[in-house]
Amino acid sequence: MRPAAPSPHLDHRYRRETGGCPIELTLDVIGGRWKSLLLYHLWEGTKRFHELRKLVPHVSQGMLVRQLRELERDQLIIRNVTVGSLLQVEYTLTPLAERLGPTLRDLRDWGEEYLEQTRPGHHPQNADQATPSGP
Repeated sequence: MRPAAPSPHLDHRYRRETGGCPIELTLDVIGGRWKSLLLYHLWEGTKRFHELRKLVPHVSQGMLVRQLRELERDQLIIRNVTVGSLLQVEYTLTPLAERLGPTLRDLRDWGEEYLEQTRPGHHPQNADQATPSGP
């Protein structure tokens, strides 16, 4: 298999020479409601399309297809089609995307902590320091 050509769409979305921010680029490439979640599940191993549908049940089939195509276009996943008695489509991470695994795990852990810290009735440990006292 030959390497994919550079993504021409990045030319208009991210321009390093005009002060484009790498964080902005990262969020553009992996952002949105579903991409990070799909990458997280693929970090656990290669998945077939129907497995991803089960792992992310709230995404519509059309949106899942669109998000997977964008991730493939951005060279974060590889789509492998096997033709046999049934057509099988599998998705796997590229080596570049595999490096996102620990970051996605940290985001998951932060989300769990955020839910705990912001649940009703929870009081931050440093609440007295968080709000300035009046005059």
